[in-house]
Amino acid sequence: MDRTPGPNFAAQIKQLRLRLGLTQALLAERLGVSFPTVNRWENGKSAPSQLAWTKLRELAGETDGDRGEASDASHEPPPLDFTARPEAVRALVEGERLSFGHLANPAFATETSNIDPLPHQRIAVYDFMLRQLRQRCDCV
Repeated sequence: MDRTPGPNFAAQIKQLRLRLGLTQALLAERLGVSFPTVNRWENGKSAPSQLAWTKLRELAGETDGDRGEASDASHEPPPLDFTARPEAVRALVEGERLSFGHLANPAFATETSNIDPLPHQRIAVYDFMLRQLRQRCDCV
């Protein structure tokens, strides 16, 4: 795997997952991301962040040995760099905030989208349907 995600990152991720014998859900669990995130990576819809790419490289068994550094769990984290452009930091923080919004508010998706659900729709979904057990239909 390359050090940074290149144009063929989707194929690299899928090959790694198949080589490890993992499903998308299991790979997502190991990386600490959601299943849809891994699915989007493999379909080329979005690219993994640098942190996720580093975790993927670690799963692939790559180390930082070619840079003269020992790659083990006991090494200290890199020092914080406060020289980034404020706009880039703000965009990164906003992206992280949005990625965890659903954990605090189940209606987060409808509140941040361009749709305006009617009150009876919100009540039906968020007050009634989401509280029920998941149901399956084996229709013929």
